Amino acid sequence: MAFCVGYAFKRWRPIGINESGISALAFSKPWKFIPWSEIRKIEKIRMYDATSWRYSLFYHVYGQNRHIGFENGLKQMDSLLEAINSQIAKFHIDVEYIDLGTDTLAKVTDRAERKKLWREGVRVAQSKL
Repeated sequence: MAFCVGYAFKRWRPIGINESGISALAFSKPWKFIPWSEIRKIEKIRMYDATSWRYSLFYHVYGQNRHIGFENGLKQMDSLLEAINSQIAKFHIDVEYIDLGTDTLAKVTDRAERKKLWREGVRVAQSKL
């Protein structure tokens, strides 16, 4: 049971954004913080979520020594992504969309290529989330 609670907390914990950076919150206090100037890359990953039996979007923000991950479905997600997009443009942060969906893999007939895509996904550089 502890695993389920911890897993849900990690996936759906609140995310805070301000002019200084992005933070993952725990009990309304910053738990992890990454300044915008230290963010190297943001990944938007589409994959099949077996817990909900649907495709979901997962976001990963990578700093120099820290990582913050969150899932689509947080409260006020549109305004959160809008705020992140404005900082992406301001700080020229690299954004990558990765498709790990099984429906994408089904279109590939070459076995070696499918195995590679299963591990790495279909990667596309983007300018915003």
